[in-house]
Amino acid sequence: MSEFFASIAGHLNDLTGLQFSIHGYISILLTLLGVVGLYIGLLYLLRLSHRTGHDDAVQDYRDPRYHDPDDGDDAPRGGPHA
Repeated sequence: MSEFFASIAGHLNDLTGLQFSIHGYISILLTLLGVVGLYIGLLYLLRLSHRTGHDDAVQDYRDPRYHDPDDGDDAPRGGPHA
């Protein structure tokens, strides 16, 4: 079995011009799979957020232009430094 992996590593070393063992190629493959998985997961969350509308109306209470409709007064809040 180790002869099989050694031949694969030998062919990859000839192809790339590098001198890695099979463990190096396995670690590169797992790293690439992890990065692609993270990319797909973040794109899924971005699409889910866009579809549900969570990123449409961000209400930042620190923004002086922010007005809370539940306050009852008609004037926008000035914030702590206004």
